[in-house]
Amino acid sequence: MIKYIAIILTASTVLVSCSPRLEPITEDLIEEYNFDDRALKNIQYYLSSDIVLYRSLSDGESIIENGRVTLKNGKKVEEIVFRAGTPGVYVFSPKDNTLAISFEEGKGKYLIFGPIKDRRGHYRLLAKQWNKNYGIVNYDGQAYRTPAASAYAELVIDLKAQNQVVRKKKEVSGRTVN
Repeated sequence: MIKYIAIILTASTVLVSCSPRLEPITEDLIEEYNFDDRALKNIQYYLSSDIVLYRSLSDGESIIENGRVTLKNGKKVEEIVFRAGTPGVYVFSPKDNTLAISFEEGKGKYLIFGPIKDRRGHYRLLAKQWNKNYGIVNYDGQAYRTPAASAYAELVIDLKAQNQVVRKKKEVSGRTVN
């Protein structure tokens, strides 16, 4: 019996030590690690919580690819769901301190995240505008609504994996004439 308990404890310790240490990406973290555009492209990003995008469809409009069509109050609605933990990649920075992160293949299929000052610079979903109950977000060339709860979705990274990145640095001392 003691042997089995020891095995279970050892296995638990190994699993916990191997699991990712997901931390919110912040302005301070980007500055501390001196992440440039190249470094940002090599980081795996994840969502801290679900993001749901939806828009009403006009009659005859069809859904392309993996959007889901539902009926709400007799209207056709396209809904795109990004689950917590969904991995994404950096595409570009639309302006200072913002990151365009893509969670699926395709041009224009990205969401914009930026630092929120009242949350110590954590990068959260940005919208063109936030109202009381929803925000307006551009995705794949279309305007979508997103519930106000999506405003709390943060970008997180596996800081443990990031700490294992080795940067090669060389200082050149110059040359003199013989």
